[in-house]
Amino acid sequence: MSLDPTLYTRDWHLQDLALERLELGDLQPHEARSVQDHLVACPACQARRQAIAAELAAPLPELTLEATQGPVAGGGEVVALPVRRARWVFGGAAAMMAMAAGLVVTLLQPGAPQDDPEFQARGSALILEVYRKDDAGAVRVRDGDGVRASDQLGFRVASQDAGYLLVFGVDSTLRPYPCYPADASRGAVAWPASPTPVQLDAAVQLDATPGQERIVALLCDEPIDLELVAPTLIQVVTGLESGQDLPPLDLSCLQRELRLHKIQDAP
Repeated sequence: MSLDPTLYTRDWHLQDLALERLELGDLQPHEARSVQDHLVACPACQARRQAIAAELAAPLPELTLEATQGPVAGGGEVVALPVRRARWVFGGAAAMMAMAAGLVVTLLQPGAPQDDPEFQARGSALILEVYRKDDAGAVRVRDGDGVRASDQLGFRVASQDAGYLLVFGVDSTLRPYPCYPADASRGAVAWPASPTPVQLDAAVQLDATPGQERIVALLCDEPIDLELVAPTLIQVVTGLESGQDLPPLDLSCLQRELRLHKIQDAP
């Protein structure tokens, strides 16, 4: 029996997203059977399921975003937002209807947002969380999720090591833009080791350019800035297909990435 690649990592462990959907009751019957069958024979995924169940039972963080209208937040009103857990929307006619309505839908293959390297491709020492503001609060977005033009994004980062942190986005026109620090003239910010996620004091409002949006976090041994990264970044991204991971930028940095698909707001 072939395994559904949207449920499994490259090492054929269950993705955190698949385990999370199992706990939330969002899997289709055939998907649930596949996940349960794998769990019976995989102690590592059993342990991971227990960790995810504990995470889902834990209180959600509170996020604050700056209510501004510019491409990068700065100096606006700070708004505290309750974080909600979203029900996942997958494929088929339901996804097409949601897209037509301008809702956030999953359009690309989901990634593995987990912390353990056995359950993800790379970058376990650096964790990047991205949250989308909507009318009801904030929702964490995952690799491959959809976002709307004009959405505001907030960020939380955890790392096992100290270093210099830089977070930036790349839109479908290959235009890099700063996320943290919000001031493009500043370089990477000194970052202490933080085993639990810390919210960054910056928020980004997405522009109206549709297509794939990449959010990238770098934790480096030495200070860098976006101007230094941009030429290498643009050269690398130019040769990638929309679903491909961003390869290491060869800057002696830990690197994490989320690929988002931005759709235009409904008229």
